[in-house]
Amino acid sequence: MGQILLPEKIGALSQSGGVLTLGPSIINIGGQQYRPGTLSLTLPTLTANQLYMIYAVLVGGVVTLVQDTAVNSAGPTGQTLWRLVGAYYANGLLAFGSFVNIYGSPESGSVIQGPVPITGNGGTNPTKGSPITEDNGVFSRLGQMMSYNYTYVAPASSVNGSGAYILGIPANLVIDITKHTNGVSLSTMETVGSFKWGNNAFAYTGSVCLADATHFQLSPWTTGSASNLNFTGTAGAGAGLPMNASQVYGGLSVIVPILGWSSTQLFDL
Repeated sequence: MGQILLPEKIGALSQSGGVLTLGPSIINIGGQQYRPGTLSLTLPTLTANQLYMIYAVLVGGVVTLVQDTAVNSAGPTGQTLWRLVGAYYANGLLAFGSFVNIYGSPESGSVIQGPVPITGNGGTNPTKGSPITEDNGVFSRLGQMMSYNYTYVAPASSVNGSGAYILGIPANLVIDITKHTNGVSLSTMETVGSFKWGNNAFAYTGSVCLADATHFQLSPWTTGSASNLNFTGTAGAGAGLPMNASQVYGGLSVIVPILGWSSTQLFDL
């Protein structure tokens, strides 16, 4: 008499201290049903912002967890039978970021990035002020879209940085600029979000535009000419953005499509 298969029940996934844990489950692998107890997987060296699939496989007849970047249709490397049980993003600090659902349009929680890279815009490479009390980007996935927020805070004692800048997006992600107008001037760049940046004396507000597929540029609403905000400490419309005149704060919020992301559920990929 063949095995009577009960409805599958995938246990809850959790993460603590670099160890993934899958609660007790009823799992079908290769037409056979297994009831492993709690399973765990110690995370290996990770790539920033990489999506990892979590699979249950058989090793010597024992259900074991493995992770792989390969999608479900290909399966984990070296395995012929598997069951996709979850997925997660690494963060920008090369640690666990957030779980992602495998059924329905993929959505994640907040994935921390740490200090955001800056690139020179129209001159030498810029430097940020020092010290900085907060310098952190965070993204979350919403299907094919990335929701991204950046926060910058410097104390009143901060020393000016230097140079004009554009802001890098999270490492190893690329904006799908085919879905946006791309350009290098304010007349052609497309708005993808908004920002507010300043100190206790004044503040800039404006649009976040696409500089290219991996950078954002801030365009103040106060003037059409101030396309290159900077860290030099010169105030005034059309000029720079001071980084030490009393406490400085900044933040932006954008939503952009990411190349290779879709709303197809991960189980079907």
